[in-house]
Amino acid sequence: MGNNMSLYHGGNLLEIARKYNSNPEKWIDLSTGISPFGYPIPEIPAHVFRELPQVSETLTSTIENYLHSENFVLANGTQAIIQTLPELPIIKNAKRKILVPQVGYKEHQKAWRKSDNLIETYSELPPIEQLKENTVLIVINPNNPSGEFFTSELLQNYAEKLLQINGWLIVDEAFTEAAVENSSLLPFVKISNVIVLRSIGKFFGLAGIRAGFATSLNKAIISELAEVLGPWRVSGPTQYIVEKALSDNKWQLEQKQKHRLQSEKLMSVLTEYFSFEAIKGCQLFKTISHSAAEELHELLCSKRIYVRLCNEKNAIRIGLPDDIQLEKLELALSQLASETEGLKLNEA
Repeated sequence: MGNNMSLYHGGNLLEIARKYNSNPEKWIDLSTGISPFGYPIPEIPAHVFRELPQVSETLTSTIENYLHSENFVLANGTQAIIQTLPELPIIKNAKRKILVPQVGYKEHQKAWRKSDNLIETYSELPPIEQLKENTVLIVINPNNPSGEFFTSELLQNYAEKLLQINGWLIVDEAFTEAAVENSSLLPFVKISNVIVLRSIGKFFGLAGIRAGFATSLNKAIISELAEVLGPWRVSGPTQYIVEKALSDNKWQLEQKQKHRLQSEKLMSVLTEYFSFEAIKGCQLFKTISHSAAEELHELLCSKRIYVRLCNEKNAIRIGLPDDIQLEKLELALSQLASETEGLKLNEA
């Protein structure tokens, strides 16, 4: 896999609609895993647009409370952080072995392949005793798109071993609020070789404002990140919205309940057409393993339902729909089940 590898993320509805010579407004976009129930945007004071963005004391305090950490950097999305990590002096101070998930958010692989390190992928976490000196272990928790997640206790064990061998543990928690169980490592981090990434886009339905965090007990690496990312990296309006969203505990509880109920509705529809064992994921998406995933993706597109074809092309990922979208998805699947005898939708 080279540095110019083509990645599929979903979200490019305009491109897909052009491919099918159709109006994007006629489509249902379930390709991203972003909550359909976005945080309500507050009225933003005019001065926020005039002033250069500064991270205020109240925003700092709000982020610290939410992340359970006093040492963080706010960036214009975790993607910016992912691209920056391989270039940090602390990371580059040794020739490293980088372990990344074989299935997962492929931008991690892409970023590290640009660095002068040995990259290896894993389908299962390597045994702790087999970790080598200077290893960087990257974990996506829960995994996107497989939904697999690891307990905080297990990840702490890996972090402790990595600390002994000059290694690092990087945990991408972009979907942690949508995990069936609370899988965040942040309240339990006790050692300094752990970097945790968090996103404002998925759970809060605010991907368009571009905001994400990196946090670590290692103050030096957070300082390096801030230095490389540069000043004014997150706009004033974005910071204003982030502070409101992270401090709104009542809305967050309601959002979790809404996601749980909506996820159950989606699962109920999907199991009418696919085997239960073929469906994985979290409360913001369901990933369906299927031998004819590419054909299934095309057929759904023919119904103006845009889902993500996973990079391995052996599964599709369906983001959480609202009620209207769910009705249209169910209708499309029903039509496909009756129209395509050659595509066995009830078989993985």
